[in-house]
Amino acid sequence: MIKLVMADDEPVILKGLEKLVDWNSLGIDIVGRYTDGRSALEGIIALRPELALLDISMPGFSGLEVLASIKERNLPTEVVFISGFQDFEYVRSALLHGALDYILKPVVRSELMKSILRASCFTKNGQDADEKELEYDNSWMLSDSSKPFVLVLIRPLATSGDSLSRLRIFSIAEEIGTVVKSEDIGVTLEEKDEQFVLFKGLHRAEAVKFVRKKEEELFLRHHVHVVSIVSEELDSVVDVRNTVDKLISMAGYSYYASYFSRYQYLMPSSTEPDGSSSFAIMTWREKLHSALLSMNEEQFAECFSSFSAEIAMLPGFQRDEASFCYCNTLRLIMDKLKDARLEVDEPDLQDLMEKGRETQSFLELEKLCYRQYKVLFDSLAKSASHGREKEFMVALDYIEKHYAESIGLKNIADIVGMNTYYFSSYFKKNTGVNFKDYLRKVRMEHAMSLMISTDMLVGEVAAKVGYPDVRTFSEVFQKTFGEKPSLYIKRVRGRETELKD
Repeated sequence: MIKLVMADDEPVILKGLEKLVDWNSLGIDIVGRYTDGRSALEGIIALRPELALLDISMPGFSGLEVLASIKERNLPTEVVFISGFQDFEYVRSALLHGALDYILKPVVRSELMKSILRASCFTKNGQDADEKELEYDNSWMLSDSSKPFVLVLIRPLATSGDSLSRLRIFSIAEEIGTVVKSEDIGVTLEEKDEQFVLFKGLHRAEAVKFVRKKEEELFLRHHVHVVSIVSEELDSVVDVRNTVDKLISMAGYSYYASYFSRYQYLMPSSTEPDGSSSFAIMTWREKLHSALLSMNEEQFAECFSSFSAEIAMLPGFQRDEASFCYCNTLRLIMDKLKDARLEVDEPDLQDLMEKGRETQSFLELEKLCYRQYKVLFDSLAKSASHGREKEFMVALDYIEKHYAESIGLKNIADIVGMNTYYFSSYFKKNTGVNFKDYLRKVRMEHAMSLMISTDMLVGEVAAKVGYPDVRTFSEVFQKTFGEKPSLYIKRVRGRETELKD
């Protein structure tokens, strides 16, 4: 039997359509009747009918929106529109969207028959059953609509996409699918070359518990970890398609699973980095630079570990972004070392970025980058062993840690054990600028970072970098960068600041 669904927001019209044609004599079974577009789309997704009679103007989704969703999902349903609108624009939109036909109300039986018989399910002239598209019995999706849907993306730990990984994850997804089918709580789906499990009747916490238990069982049997990314609770199967794309966008979580020893993730409401994340990265970047200058290997290793943890927790969890963050930080540190005229072995950042993109887990990326950062540390240590380079790095480290305080040349000269006059000459010889200019440059660089990565006002930024007087800070900032700090904030943040300078 050919399956047909009908949808019109007027029940009386639905009854009239049923009586207008002897559907059984045509081999047509009316499997769904709906009074709104959303319900109609749910029915079409679940029942996969060959035909649909849809009103164009319905609550929920319009007929045109339902047709667009049918085309997007590559469903086998052909649509005939029925509407009281006689405007040509509706006819043109319907046909451009791929409608089979368009009939005006009141419906004439002969016109309806002519439209229906144009459908491919009639024009195939008795196509053999073996050649017909397989029919899916997804009617369970329509039962008890009060229970939620939860969609879960199943992924291998590695993200290489090689044939062995794909075969392994397919086998594991099928194994999970067999269980959910036997327990009548869902089905497996394959969308865009990814494996999913669609649960119905389980709340999100129950779905997480289920996949965690299965992941543990699979690891014991196959010694392979599986990463599950769990959607929020969905009201109907209409929401599944958009959720598929959202889960796929979060597939990068699998890259970090071994780092956190965590293999189930809840789909976050947002993947956009917030100000606190950027500020944390900036803070640990500064600490890492200071740890390099301090020549304390234990402190350096701890800072690098904390810096890595901040990168791993950035929203989005994409491998390329993580690799870029490591490389960009290394570049910024190198720039500061060059400004201080410290001679170190310069890393090949392009090569590091390319190797980072080839890593299969964040743990692998962290080890790769640590080796490069350690080369820089050892290079600085070697440089410090010659002459008075060590005292110079102690001075730079002190400035990096105390730039926001009221510090002077004598403070640092006393710390490194030099005469103030001699240290002034020594500092300028090594940096190319006098102490005050160098301190001003450090403060301005930190001010700019705060303006980019936080929502601080001009006065707050000024105080944070050692300028209690906003006017003085504004004058120095404009002299350094050629722009008032309030205008700079407006430009980089795209909005007005609350405090004018």
